[in-house]
Amino acid sequence: MSAKQQLLKKQKEPGRRGDYDLPGTLTQHTLKMLPTKEDELCRISVVTGLPFQWLRNYRRNELRNPSVNRVQVLYEYLAGKSLPL
Repeated sequence: MSAKQQLLKKQKEPGRRGDYDLPGTLTQHTLKMLPTKEDELCRISVVTGLPFQWLRNYRRNELRNPSVNRVQVLYEYLAGKSLPL
């Protein structure tokens, strides 16, 4: 295996530098549950206290590394249950 191939392989290994900026499983599940209509995002904002602009940017996948606390609040609201640990 060439040095370039070894470097590429190492970069793809879990826990390598930069992996924390990729959408994790919590983000992926939460995005699947999040409505696309802005009036629904507005309602979610009012109920949860999460900023509407943050919700819209999150829905558009424009946040490189969203706050896990905000994602947890959103997940728990959409799922109707606490995040299992």
